Formats: sequence, C-alpha cells, structure tokens
Amino acid sequence: MPAIFLLIVMVAVIIVLASWIVVQEMRRRRYQNRPLPATDVSPAPAHSTATVPLPATPESAFAAPAKSSTVETVAEPVLPPPHPVTTKPLQMSDEVQATAQTTNVEQAPAHPPAMTDGVSTSASAAYASKAHIADRPLVVISGKQTDLGLVRQINEDSLIVSVIERACDAADLSLRLYAVADGMGGHEAGEVASRLALTHLAVSLLQQALLPEATQQTIPSPLQMLRSAGQEAARSVYEEARRSRTDMGTTLAAAVVDEVHRKVYVINVGDSRVYKINANKICQITKDHSLVQRLVDSNQLTPEEARNHPNANLIYRTLGEKSNVEIDTFEQALEAGDYLLLCSDGLCGLVENKDIQAAVIGGDSPQAACAQLIEMAKQAGGYDNISAIVVSLHETGLRTEV
Repeated sequence: MPAIFLLIVMVAVIIVLASWIVVQEMRRRRYQNRPLPATDVSPAPAHSTATVPLPATPESAFAAPAKSSTVETVAEPVLPPPHPVTTKPLQMSDEVQATAQTTNVEQAPAHPPAMTDGVSTSASAAYASKAHIADRPLVVISGKQTDLGLVRQINEDSLIVSVIERACDAADLSLRLYAVADGMGGHEAGEVASRLALTHLAVSLLQQALLPEATQQTIPSPLQMLRSAGQEAARSVYEEARRSRTDMGTTLAAAVVDEVHRKVYVINVGDSRVYKINANKICQITKDHSLVQRLVDSNQLTPEEARNHPNANLIYRTLGEKSNVEIDTFEQALEAGDYLLLCSDGLCGLVENKDIQAAVIGGDSPQAACAQLIEMAKQAGGYDNISAIVVSLHETGLRTEV
C-alpha cells in the first residue's frame, strides 16, 4: 500500500512539472513569435520592482500554558516538516534554496543577532499593478530576542523573521514576515507547538507565493495569504497534539509588512501582541483572547487591574485546540517613523505601555530596543519567557544595516 501511494504521488508530481514545462514553452514561443513594433527600438528601461512582506527566518522559544511570543530576518524560506524540539536550525532542501533566500528556526537563543530588511523593488500584482508602485519604499530594519526569564525552566517561546521574494512573468513579489508564538503544554509540548506553528506558517506563505507560477492563478492579497498560513499552522499543531496525545497549544501573533504600499497585515490568536508605536503614541493592534480582556471589554476591569489580575494568564483561544480556529485579522497604514513590536505576554504582561514606547523609540537600534525590553521585563519579575521583535520603518531608498 505505501508503495502504491508513493507511486501515485510521483505520478502527480511528474504531471504538474510536465504541465508547467509546457506552459513555459508556450510562453517562450509566443514571446519569440510576437511582431516587433515598427518604430525604432531603444534599450528597455530597467525592470522596476517593489516590495510586499512575508516569511524568512524562524527562531524559537515559548511560554507556559496560556501565554504568547514574536520576530524577523532577510530571506525567502522553505522549511521541512518540523521535528520535535532540537537546538539545531532546520535545514532547507537544495530545491528550496534555489528559490528562497534564507530561513532558520532556532530554539530559544539567548541573544539572537539583529536582522535587517533591505528594500526590494518588486510589485505584487495580486493586489496592485506595477504602474502604481511607490517610487521609494520604506526601509525596514528589525531586531529580535527571546529569553528564558527568571522562573521558567524551559523556553516555550518561538520567533520568526522571514522574507520571500520571487520573480515571474505574472508578477514580482516580496513578502516580509514577523511572528511570535508562545507555547503551552509543559516539557516537550509547548516549545514543540510554538516552533511547529511558525514553521508551517512560513512554509505555507512560501507555497502560496510560488503556487501561481505553476497554476497561473492570481496571487491573493498578503492578508489572505497570512490568514491562510495561520490556519495551516493551527492544523499542524492540532494534528501533532492528537498524534502525540499531548495537551499542547500555542498563541500566535504575526505581521506581514508591505513597505512599498506602506501597510502592515496582522493576525493573532491568544494573548501575544502586535503594537504600532511612534513618537506620539503606542497602539495595540491585536486584541487578547483572554479572560481579563473580556472583563476589560465589559468595563468590569481597567487595563491596569487586568495586568495584575490573578487570572491574567488564562486564554480561551489557541492554536491546537481544534483544526480550524478563528483568527483575528487587521490591516493598518504605516508611515516613516513608525515601529512595530511583536511580543509574548512575558513582556507586555509586566512592562507598562509608556515604558515600552520609551524603550522602542529611544533605542539605538531595533536590536538594542529588544535587549532593553527584555531586561525591563526581567527587572519586573521575569515570571515568564520573554520574547520581542522590533521593526523600524524609515524614509529612504537605500538598504540599511543595523
């Protein structure tokens, strides 16, 4: 039976590849046979490009039952199916490396390196034509860090920063992904859940970005792709929980930045958060799926009281509880001078918003801001794993290194 199944899979793959080759050959012939214009032929203008954010480098670590986490890198990733917790980065196949720039998942690094996003000039024809591409995309720079904290024995938080880029006749595409996951379920469950979720999130985004090239389908919007990838992450955790018969789960907060069209697309499940910050204010984009948030919404608690409530860590929605989970989605405009913060509740549950804003705005770099935020959470008790991704957006057309 396994041999028959393998044969069927191989035949299906061959059919898909053959179809793709035929389509490309037809395109090539149409291009060669098309009539040339009667007017003079001048050198073609340089190919313009633009950027639309998505996945690339995953890092992992996560917090105990009912908590959450986040972060970023410069590369286009495809990761193999995750395996129970390991401290070695996951390896991409040779085939994947041919199309992806870079992506890796690490288990709770103490001081991860700063990540920097260069400006890509490729247009996402799925939701905007090349004729409407901004001349000067925002430059995106990010930093990330995760920490065990002062109480936990295991880091169940995981972070990912990833960039996927592709070029084809239909449309150029660049997707920049940042995500935090806060696992739960105890030893060899929480950290597996958070890392599994981020791995499948990144792989799903990559597959969606590459699919139209083979099938001639139009590329969906970044928010549609991000939400679909979130559902795939939820299914992966749910199936692993059933297979291993463990009560594993994880939160998820993910953002895709489109520096060309100056927008951010966000999804969340649980109590990991995404903030938009600038010199004037700090705004929480996501809403916690927690008991205390419901009490705040019903005016039974103030946000300050919710922070110190004994049930502050109780959440009612996670990845892993069922195969198809409800995912909240958000879309906001971005401007030069804005910052994004993705974090687990080990940070936002201990540090007040005004102090978070000051650390992010006042940091020498996104990586320095991450380090300061984690130190502030540890000084406030460090009761949980602590993870942060800081993304800064600047008005310049040049690639910048942190």
